Amino acid sequence: QSIIPQKTLDYENNLMQLKPDFVVHGNDWKTGVQSNTRKKVIKILNNWNGTLIEPNYTKDISTSEMIEKIKISNK
Repeated sequence: QSIIPQKTLDYENNLMQLKPDFVVHGNDWKTGVQSNTRKKVIKILNNWNGTLIEPNYTKDISTSEMIEKIKISNK
């Protein structure tokens, strides 16, 4: 296992490198500025029959806050 940084809002490079069977992303990107990114991810996944899984977005949950809490608890 390894961690590959996502350095841009464009997932293409990492998807092409990994060719994952599944991508999991909250369904909040179906509309708004991320909707084009979503369409591109789906198009790329279709190249190898990958599947996009979109759990319901949880409002008022901040990933950034979670990361900070983890950092603090690991000190």
